Amino acid sequence: AQPRELVVVLNRFSVVPPALGALQQAGRARVVVEGSAPFAVVQEHPLPDGSVARIRVADLVLPDGRSGEVVADTVTAAGRGVAVARALAWARPAPAAAAVGPATATRVALTNPRTGALPDRATRIFAALKFWHVIDRYSPYLDLLETPWAVTRDTLLRRFAAADDSLAYARAVADAAIRLHDGHAYVAGGAYTSTLLPSGMPAIQVRLIEGRPIVTRIFAPEAAVGVQVGDEVLRVDGQPVAGRIADLRALISASTPWGLDDKVGLSLLAGPVGDSVRIVLQGASGASRPVVLPRRHEDYTTLYHRERDTEVIREVAPGIGYADLDRLEFAQVDSVFRRFANAEAIVFDMRGYPNGTVWQIAPRLAERVAVVARFLTPAPGLPSPEPGSLAFVQQVTPEADAARRYRGRTMMLMDERSQSQAEHTGLWLRAANGTLFVGGPTSGANGEITSISLPGGYTIGFTGQGVTWPDGSQLQRRGLQPDIAVAPTVAGIRAGRDEVLEAAIAAVRARRR
Repeated sequence: AQPRELVVVLNRFSVVPPALGALQQAGRARVVVEGSAPFAVVQEHPLPDGSVARIRVADLVLPDGRSGEVVADTVTAAGRGVAVARALAWARPAPAAAAVGPATATRVALTNPRTGALPDRATRIFAALKFWHVIDRYSPYLDLLETPWAVTRDTLLRRFAAADDSLAYARAVADAAIRLHDGHAYVAGGAYTSTLLPSGMPAIQVRLIEGRPIVTRIFAPEAAVGVQVGDEVLRVDGQPVAGRIADLRALISASTPWGLDDKVGLSLLAGPVGDSVRIVLQGASGASRPVVLPRRHEDYTTLYHRERDTEVIREVAPGIGYADLDRLEFAQVDSVFRRFANAEAIVFDMRGYPNGTVWQIAPRLAERVAVVARFLTPAPGLPSPEPGSLAFVQQVTPEADAARRYRGRTMMLMDERSQSQAEHTGLWLRAANGTLFVGGPTSGANGEITSISLPGGYTIGFTGQGVTWPDGSQLQRRGLQPDIAVAPTVAGIRAGRDEVLEAAIAAVRARRR
């Protein structure tokens, strides 16, 4: 029998199947449109100069490169589509056609200006719209923003359009990231990295303790002559430290105020690699002194896993074991449980960033299967029980060999340095056996990072995966909250004490009475 072609009637409410474009190109289908029905998803955005930008969300192409977009063969008035389709269906047989595959999405590569160069105004407007659209489609946390995202679009457009030099553009990009209120929203590239916040840092650690910038660690004594743990920073490169802190708060995104304190402390002395930083310090005596320190390159490969230099696994008090999860390796997990098999308690120190060891630790604490967390990842167009999202739960399953399970108490030390996988470590430990949290609230940024490339050589990260407690309670922008709240003090740091660890030990001892 002679094949007859398919006639499809569409209107503005129709959802167009991707295969229809392939059928139409193959001569196997004709399309009747009632009224005006755009088949591409197009969004309109008013621009500051009064014009309107119309942006297609995606293009469809066939495997041979031809367009897979559906076009109207016949346009008719509303309500006339079916009658016209019947007439077309009996008008003539369909021509013989070669097989053509379904339409597929294609990615259009854009060439960015060289790193540090200022894109022209049109490209900057495109950058603002691209950033806004990616967040609009792929952020799981639009409901947690302080300003409605639709309102932010116009603010971004105005600021990007007005950024008439490289530094202004870098600040506009930084401002875009800050509006996400996300500890994962880093900025890299362009004048941001080369000028505003370079990667050179001296060999000391500064944290905001009781609101004051205090030296808490010295990584290389030979490169930090004249500095003592407990010193307070008063000036940085001639600028009063309060002004320096205010400048950094305008450049760095964070999920929580305490998370921002951590990032500001980390970047307080940053500057060009190979340069020196001039700082004024004040010790416990109250006397101030100038110090000049060399800056060396630092990044995520050097900043992690160095929060402490004590033994990774040790007994911190009779019957109380300790494991530093900032430095603990996979190969060391078994030794923790062998050494402390009969200990009353184990303290897991998660003040820092882990090596993924909790996936081996948690099963040895759990007595039953338990939900660890719920995930919701925006995925427009993906078939899922949650429309437009990929949803699943994560569970902890007990170690099969019951003899290998630890049945004592466990505690996790945490603070504002605990972010992302560190926070997820807390979720696993809490689900496994109800581990108590000791210290301060965590950063409040958990979930896989998605990155956006913008003209000018910039990259912005953001949390692209939503993570909640098993009952759906919020973690992002809130963090894990301590069961026993305790924070370090300036006096404690100067005395060489670890007040958070001391509180955990005291809590174990209190249970004995």
